[in-house]
Amino acid sequence: MVSNSLQYVMVRSAVERGLAKIKESPAREIRNLVDLGKMFAKSRTQNTFFNTAQRMLEDENSAYYKLVEYIVRDTNTDMLTQFGMNLGYNSLIHGAKVIRGLEAKQGFNIPWALITMLRDGSPLTPQDVFSLVEQSRALGIYSHLLLVQPDYPYIREVYDIMRGARENAFLVFLPAAMVSESTADEILAAQNIGVFVDMPPEQPQVAKTAATILKSKGILCGGYAYHDGLTANEINADFFAPALEAGLPMYCMIRRDGVHQLDNDDVYRRLTDFRKTLNIPVLPIDLYCDIAWLDSNVSTQPTLVSIRENGTLHFYHEGVREMSTETFPHISLRDALYKYMPKKMPATG
Repeated sequence: MVSNSLQYVMVRSAVERGLAKIKESPAREIRNLVDLGKMFAKSRTQNTFFNTAQRMLEDENSAYYKLVEYIVRDTNTDMLTQFGMNLGYNSLIHGAKVIRGLEAKQGFNIPWALITMLRDGSPLTPQDVFSLVEQSRALGIYSHLLLVQPDYPYIREVYDIMRGARENAFLVFLPAAMVSESTADEILAAQNIGVFVDMPPEQPQVAKTAATILKSKGILCGGYAYHDGLTANEINADFFAPALEAGLPMYCMIRRDGVHQLDNDDVYRRLTDFRKTLNIPVLPIDLYCDIAWLDSNVSTQPTLVSIRENGTLHFYHEGVREMSTETFPHISLRDALYKYMPKKMPATG
């Protein structure tokens, strides 16, 4: 188990102390947590990330201070610690090391996170979701994003599976109307689930109500919406204002085309610039691009993998999508990656 390692225990202890102190002295302890992250950073990219964070926090008026303060204030401390360790340590430090080792030995790409879509008529039963989590962990994948449709009939069974996978981090994207007091209690009991609720512009009150329920239970939460044909000019404070109005500290935009050509994407370039000078306490996220960016720091060849409602696996590489002919669970995750995501040999000559 990851949590048995000495380094894990040391990091968790420092995080627990830092979170406890943030409520007393937010600015100082936020900087201390960033310093802690830099101390354990291994790669050049990780060091770049924490150096950038340190520069941003030099501005005492930075919206990041208020953003972190809101998250710590509104989120159950035990849940925030567990989820943060699962995502930050188990997935992006320990899991990344496992992934790099397996990729080097076995010659295929492994994503650091999986996106799975669940809806009525989906072949993915709770047992299949359990199998997916187990197969993923064996490959070093500790993070899962579940996009749930309101008609998916097994969501409570899936909550039980997530609660049992104590070392994994789960982000669940839920229709706001599916959030209830009982749902929030189940999520809180797991302590390793973050929730994003949809934000239909024609029904802003639904998202506000869901946010109120989740925050009253101390659950880490944000908002999301699907977008078509986004342009860079749209990425500004007004674009993320609905999340601020709903009381949600994060906003995740999901582009239907799945674009993630990081070096060639004006929207993502504008988003990263906006984050550097963030002026509202809402963290903007581009689902596909941010997953691909993190994967570019885990692996030599960025990989994005999603399991669709019909069980087919979609593989995105450098903006090109390939679809499996077999479906999960009829093909194992490892075999699918071996077949569809082999390492590309560097060009010679």
